Amino acid sequence: MTARQNDINELLDYVAAQRRELEAQYEKARKDENIKSVLGPTVKSALEHLRSVLDYCAMDIFVAVHGRDPSDSDRIYFPFGHSDAVFAKAIASNKLGKLSAINPDLYGLVQQIQPFICGSQWLPSLASRTKKMKHRSLGRQVRNQSPSSTLKIGNFMHFKDVANVTIEHSQLGDTSIRHLEISDTVNVNELQSKVPTIPISREWEWVEFRFDDSPEDILELIGESHDRLCEIMPRLYEVLQRGQTPT
Repeated sequence: MTARQNDINELLDYVAAQRRELEAQYEKARKDENIKSVLGPTVKSALEHLRSVLDYCAMDIFVAVHGRDPSDSDRIYFPFGHSDAVFAKAIASNKLGKLSAINPDLYGLVQQIQPFICGSQWLPSLASRTKKMKHRSLGRQVRNQSPSSTLKIGNFMHFKDVANVTIEHSQLGDTSIRHLEISDTVNVNELQSKVPTIPISREWEWVEFRFDDSPEDILELIGESHDRLCEIMPRLYEVLQRGQTPT
């Protein structure tokens, strides 16, 4: 196992913990309409770690092609492209043009995760989002949630997808309610302010958070990228370690 492969495994383990942290935040947001975004620094860190996994691997692929480590002047990144032609240019620009001849199995694995082969955009989306978050900003997040939700008023009442309900002259436990209007459009904090002694909550079936310039859910992008890399990296390094000697 190479030193970089050890680094890759460490990064993938770390991102697994970050995924759990984000999943917990999503679950919290499912029950709290006031959460409008999720852990921008954690998202940035997870994406950058995943991009580093790719680029560390590219360094070892470079060694397989050239028989030496890249020099400081070699700018080596993991190649990707939306089409076969763009992918071929990325291979060449990263000085990996001989890869298909030297180690066709390794070339095939790198090609296998390209969007024009696997049918998923996770690789270019990961690269693009990481670059934006590194050099521009954390980005503005947009919250979306399920059309269906359940409103809970203590242990007394549950309303699913309530349109408009009015509670008048009612006794809930030790609390008297003279007038309370309930609908899906009324914020829980507003309802709670009118009945401070009874806990009120609203839960959605699901929530998602997207960047305002992207269709992907943030957790789905991180999750798919992490899953794909956890699956492909052992296979890439297995081929690397039995690979042919560069010519």
